[in-house]
Amino acid sequence: MRIFVAILLLITGVSSQAAPANRHGDLGLGVMVGDTTSLTGKYWTKTNTAFDLSGGGSAEKEGWIQASYEKYFLNALSGGSRAMSEFSPYVGFGLGVGFNRTIDDVKYNNDYFARVPLGLSWLPNRTPVDIFLEAAPTMTVEPEAVISLVGNVGARYYF
Repeated sequence: MRIFVAILLLITGVSSQAAPANRHGDLGLGVMVGDTTSLTGKYWTKTNTAFDLSGGGSAEKEGWIQASYEKYFLNALSGGSRAMSEFSPYVGFGLGVGFNRTIDDVKYNNDYFARVPLGLSWLPNRTPVDIFLEAAPTMTVEPEAVISLVGNVGARYYF
């Protein structure tokens, strides 16, 4: 019964003026894992916009680097509990390049792609971190058009 009450309190929370942390001017570094496991960095240009840069590689000597511009909807979930008010959905647009990658069983020396990251980020007020979940429809435009969906989960620490 105690566990049920604790979960219920966590979900409902106490209404307050809480909102996602203001990270304007902050630089965060971290990792993301999923379809594109890599190092990631984010620089907040305003209260609700940021540039994201990530890159990585694999044991098969594949690599990639991608950059995205993202818009956050900081108060979209603020009508609920305090815990929910620190979550922020976001959408963005990005470009990237892959090196020595295999796409649909075809090996390419270089490939170029565009992506639309859609995600949910937890930006707690009292800690310099963010934890995020992201899905990105991605279109490889060169050497041939291939559409895929890339998913990642990650975390960053802000300095």
